Amino acid sequence: MPPRGKSKPSVTTNAPTLHELQQMGVPLDAVLCGFVVHLPDSDEFLAMANESESVSAKAWVKTPERAYHYGHPEEAREAIRGYGKAEAVVCAVFDINDSLAVWEME
Repeated sequence: MPPRGKSKPSVTTNAPTLHELQQMGVPLDAVLCGFVVHLPDSDEFLAMANESESVSAKAWVKTPERAYHYGHPEEAREAIRGYGKAEAVVCAVFDINDSLAVWEME
């Protein structure tokens, strides 16, 4: 789960391989910014989650810029498992010519 607040890692620690990028159709000059949890049906991204024994709260945003960026895809997958929604997917976020682009990982 992402921590409360807006702190985000600026660079991921586990980038996809060149072969994976080519298969995803990502330009080779793209810069990986991290991984996000995305709800494709509503086109929303997970920004914050707060879990406790009695309360579960999540904040969703409309743009990947404001989403929480995980450093590793498995961290985003863990957030999906905690969310319990089959429609949530993990996406890689890339900076391509000063614009963010989102590619579904699975």
